[in-house]
Amino acid sequence: MPVMIDGKGPFQFLVDTGANGSMISPRLVKALGLALGQGVVERVEGVTGTEPLPWVLIRRLQVGRIVKTDVRMPICTSPIMAHLDGILGMAGFGPVRIVVDFRHHRVSIVRSSPGMLWGFLDIHATRTPGGLLMVRATVGGVEVEAVIDTGSPETLGNPALRKALLARRDVAATTPIYGVTQQVSAGTRAFAPPMILGPAKIEHVPIVYSDVPIFTEWHLNSRPAVIIGMDVLSAVDSLVLDYSRARVYLRTSPRPVSIFDAGLSLPGG
Repeated sequence: MPVMIDGKGPFQFLVDTGANGSMISPRLVKALGLALGQGVVERVEGVTGTEPLPWVLIRRLQVGRIVKTDVRMPICTSPIMAHLDGILGMAGFGPVRIVVDFRHHRVSIVRSSPGMLWGFLDIHATRTPGGLLMVRATVGGVEVEAVIDTGSPETLGNPALRKALLARRDVAATTPIYGVTQQVSAGTRAFAPPMILGPAKIEHVPIVYSDVPIFTEWHLNSRPAVIIGMDVLSAVDSLVLDYSRARVYLRTSPRPVSIFDAGLSLPGG
């Protein structure tokens, strides 16, 4: 979404609900003539590893009506930044509500509101120590901790989930995993049984299984866990994340869907 930096822009930033800090591209640092921060580097914990990175100080960052001042932004040189000006780590934005309208390709960030959203499926969430939104879900009957991550193009599962779902005879395709640091991990992709997310059942979910370091950083390596990426999230019509109220709201598309329990059945991937 468009972001103003020190009164200039707009620049295109990726809205990342799986991050609690924002980052900026080397290209934008050069274009704005920003000076590198003095002293220690920023320790950045990405999906695939940890890396110390130089940083710049952004005096004023504006997203819609939300304004943050004196923001330290590490400079991300990862390949995922090739077509981006930066990344917005939404878990560090405080009491905000993110509205993603997939049908009309719009994203908005507003202050959190106590009002309910009519016409949406309401899913209770919890906040992790890092501020991320995590919900309880099941995959093929296996209970999992699920982090909502709009910054991930694919859904990732940890080894504990793979062990619970996949037999040794299962064959899965190998795929690389990129993050905001230079490390590249490998994973195996396979279709999972239906995922039950609150009142919704999402079918045909492709999951990339990997022992990426972020599961350890989030203390999710000892039990089945999944990072729900855009391949699954974009199956709905609209997605709303309310950080203050710890709520995840889903609204389904008008296309025909089958009824499941009190909710709906959605195609994923």
